[in-house]
Amino acid sequence: MVSGRTYAGILQVRGRKDLAFLEGASGIVRIEEEKEGINVFFLTQSDTRNAAAMAKKHGAQVKETHKLMTKKNNKLISRMTMSARF
Repeated sequence: MVSGRTYAGILQVRGRKDLAFLEGASGIVRIEEEKEGINVFFLTQSDTRNAAAMAKKHGAQVKETHKLMTKKNNKLISRMTMSARF
């Protein structure tokens, strides 16, 4: 797990209480357990996509959304949210 509070992507795991499918995933910043499921925060968007691919291999339906956060040097900066439903 990487220390810090900055993140670029969230993988929302729904319908499953264990995260065994994320074995070997890189860039995990923190993990929060919510009433609806588990939120896993990642350092980069590519780490988030790789974790979602791991979930898909284990039978999850995956959806991707983006939220615009700011504009920096004429470049749009967004945060990715991926939902994995088992």
